[in-house]
Amino acid sequence: MVGTVLDRSAHRGRASRRDCRVQRSFDRFLAAPFFVADGMNEHGVTVALGSHRPQEAVLDPERPTVHVSALCRLVLDRARTVEEALALAEGRNVFDIRDKGAYLLEHHVLFADPSGASVVLEVADGRMDAPGVERTTRSNRHQFSIARSR
Repeated sequence: MVGTVLDRSAHRGRASRRDCRVQRSFDRFLAAPFFVADGMNEHGVTVALGSHRPQEAVLDPERPTVHVSALCRLVLDRARTVEEALALAEGRNVFDIRDKGAYLLEHHVLFADPSGASVVLEVADGRMDAPGVERTTRSNRHQFSIARSR
């Protein structure tokens, strides 16, 4: 099946629409392990994303820039503690969406480990930061107000 999708010679140099759809689906399947939103590794380090209103990311040109899913994957692959997860995150620019040349942030990231340590990297002023980190549990405020119906 994959051979027929990749072999465009049968279509005289042009792939059919069906073959292109199959190829895109196959490409997404191969990329799926890298799109992490939540998870726990073998050391008990947990990563979770929380939504936030999108805002333009401020990037430091001296740091590598990674997608938030790549950061989650990196933490799950390498971190054994919240301290290690935080160290991995602090050395990188993080973004969620690239829209018309602008990098946007729209998620907070929670790290926790079996010792009870946890931290939330919060989006503020276009940066992802852990303000006043004391390595304790933090909570963020509600981002939407819900009107009561009468």
